[in-house]
Amino acid sequence: MCGILGFVGDNLPSKDQIEKSLEKISHRGPDNREYKIIDRNCFLGHTRLSIIDLDIRSNQPFSIDNYHISFNGEIFNFQDLKEQLETIGYKFKTKSDTEVLLYSYIHWGDKCVERLNGMWAFCIYDKNTKKAFLSRDRFGIKPLRYHLKNNCLYFSSEAKSIFPLLNYSLKPNIEKIINFIKESEGCFSANTWFEEIHNLLPGHNAIFYNGQFKTF
Repeated sequence: MCGILGFVGDNLPSKDQIEKSLEKISHRGPDNREYKIIDRNCFLGHTRLSIIDLDIRSNQPFSIDNYHISFNGEIFNFQDLKEQLETIGYKFKTKSDTEVLLYSYIHWGDKCVERLNGMWAFCIYDKNTKKAFLSRDRFGIKPLRYHLKNNCLYFSSEAKSIFPLLNYSLKPNIEKIINFIKESEGCFSANTWFEEIHNLLPGHNAIFYNGQFKTF
């Protein structure tokens, strides 16, 4: 289990806000806690539980050229994908599934998820185009929460780590809380316990570009 965190948009949160947000999900990744300010429009954060390639070279956020990723999960068939990409000509510096996932996106674009066998929640940010691509596995094993406001995207593995990034408050979603108590409605709903914080649904992807958020 790892934790992902990020922001894309105007008015980048402060370093103090980012550090407080990462602290909220530190329990998800005790082996490393790190963030990277990609440009004035984006930062990515990550808390790591080291499982595949324990070397620090596989710490996240992980970058290849202008592509940057924060990823929680495991790609079970990453060795097969790696062999395919090596045949095409890609060279790998780590033994991690993170690097394979990022190269898969670089080569196949958002269609890369059709080739994945595993559990995941991730965001890939292209610094050149300023486009963010988010994805959640088909069974919704890995969580991905997001908040949209003023053409800005905030996302995390857990809703509580979004709060320190905001300069305003969000109200509890009373209807959702009642449904959870009555029917155990969980993260397979688009709604969370807080108004304006949503779940990316299982098996769904999203693109955030020019302030527009589109799911598919």
